Amino acid sequence: MSKKTKNTEVDTLLFKEAKTKIDNMIDKNINQENEKCPCSVKLQSKKKSIEFLGKGIDLYEYSLDEKIGIYKRCERPLFNGELYCYKHVSTSMTSPENIIIWEDILKKGNILKKNEKLKNQVETRIQLRINSEMLEDLEKIYNDIKKCSIVCDIQKVEEKNEKISRKPKNKPKQEVEEEITKIELESKKEDLNEIEEDLNEIEEDLKEEINVERELAEDEASCIEIPTKTGEVLYLEVDSNIVYKLVDNVEDGGEEIGKLHKVNDDIAPIYRDENNYIVGNKKTINNEEYIVCALSSRVYKGRDFKGILKVSSRGTMTIKR
Repeated sequence: MSKKTKNTEVDTLLFKEAKTKIDNMIDKNINQENEKCPCSVKLQSKKKSIEFLGKGIDLYEYSLDEKIGIYKRCERPLFNGELYCYKHVSTSMTSPENIIIWEDILKKGNILKKNEKLKNQVETRIQLRINSEMLEDLEKIYNDIKKCSIVCDIQKVEEKNEKISRKPKNKPKQEVEEEITKIELESKKEDLNEIEEDLNEIEEDLKEEINVERELAEDEASCIEIPTKTGEVLYLEVDSNIVYKLVDNVEDGGEEIGKLHKVNDDIAPIYRDENNYIVGNKKTINNEEYIVCALSSRVYKGRDFKGILKVSSRGTMTIKR
């Protein structure tokens, strides 16, 4: 057997083996690139979005059930030959509606990578993070600059006076004094310009740092815990009245489930500040708009209880009174 024929047979075997692997991958209907989970991860805060953009990670805006969220690619490896990572395998069993494939995000979402304003915020935040101790340090630096400038000013004048004193003594005294005065003024002017530039830079840095801190503080809305009557702990974003529930497949650990809504119903799942509340979402039922509790499926018109939401196998919604 010739060497050329032997090589051809080896190539044929390798081709068949590769084709078998590819067919197996197609049968599993999953992208095995780098053996990463094909799902996406939803981010719940601008703070996280800013941090990921600062690291150069692609983020996408994606609308699901008329709610726009920000998503990134799941970086976890596949779990024990399954289609997803260990977290998304668990989610696919308990809440399959929360599984969002990254390829769908790429096709239908809007990339945020070119949002330079958001990216610059994180770069500025890293470089110009400020607190009370840094303000004290900057004030000390400013005072040191002033002291140093005054000392430098005196030293420069003394050095120039010494040079002038070495000049021929046949020069008129008045002329020498005028020349000294002129040199002193020029030296002081230069030094004052330098001090002014330094102070302007410090002032601009302080303003920029304070503005960044203020913007970040506004972006990061504070959340508080709100327990239900059954003991389950939810999280309320105070500024927006949005309620979050802890879930496994979200990067920050929380998923938006509705808005806190006060009702006239003693059976409502939440009681705080001597009032009853639900976690409500607007739904159109029989061409009328109602508010449905995400925790109990109780239906309300304004604050008044109207019945229990029932959904048929075909997805038709009715109110059982």
